Amino acid sequence: MFRNCHNIRGMKRRKLFEWLGGVLLLGVAVLFSACEDDQADIVFYSGSSLIEEVGTCTNAVSEVTLFMNGRETAEVGIAYGKGAYQAATSDVEIVRVEIVGDRLRLSCGEKEGRAVVMVSDEKGNQAGLWVYTGLGSIECAATGKTAVKAILNGNVIADEALQSMVAEALQGYRPMEEGGTLTFIPQNVEHWLLEGEEGTVKWTRNPMSGESVEGTYRFGYDDQLMGEPMECFLVSCEGEVHRLYLNPDLNRSRETGPVSQYWVEDITAACPEDVLQQLPEQARVAYFMETVTWGGFHVLAGEE
Repeated sequence: MFRNCHNIRGMKRRKLFEWLGGVLLLGVAVLFSACEDDQADIVFYSGSSLIEEVGTCTNAVSEVTLFMNGRETAEVGIAYGKGAYQAATSDVEIVRVEIVGDRLRLSCGEKEGRAVVMVSDEKGNQAGLWVYTGLGSIECAATGKTAVKAILNGNVIADEALQSMVAEALQGYRPMEEGGTLTFIPQNVEHWLLEGEEGTVKWTRNPMSGESVEGTYRFGYDDQLMGEPMECFLVSCEGEVHRLYLNPDLNRSRETGPVSQYWVEDITAACPEDVLQQLPEQARVAYFMETVTWGGFHVLAGEE
């Protein structure tokens, strides 16, 4: 009987301790929960709202690139923070910042480079965003795949002997070696591939020797080569003029790479006269060259 009473008392004490323990644990949980509510992993995103659906590509961003030739500003959203945001830049000469509600506005400073923008909320949570600024450019790298063909009315002439003769006569023509680059720097990246758009070019013809020239370009449409309008870059470098026809379109919207381009240049004027005399009337000689780009615009190499 005493044992039973003792056991009953023991059971009551254990239940009391368990109850007190539960209250203490609940208090600790509330305390930690309150601390966790103050903490947040701030996220930056592009667009009007953060995409969080499972199985879809997120629009969260960790870096932003601004171009000093036409795309000088950008705006990103701020998610998961606790409000009352503040922003600071590591270099105001590279990027300027402004907070509007839960949006971060960025604009180019006076010089190119990279800086980090720190955003904090009212609870002291912070997150950093890398920002790059410079001249926007598109670099086309030669793959080494080339060909010389005689064409008539936009079609390759189906005469193998004639084509062999033309190829042999112009085998030394190579405006750019494999690995060479043709870099376009538009006056305004927002006007890229609009008729009449102009800019500068940097043409590294031989990556081994470092041979490089600079010049200008103008974009438009020309029917001289194929008999129908084609996209054409009129490139002028150190007294030389190259009509570079583009087919298909050069990277109009795709933001990832690599993307191949196929250039066609009219080199009829470079063909020996004795070879030209054996071509059909109105025939042209074309040089075909493949290049590759990696996505859309990038900050001009050496500008960061």
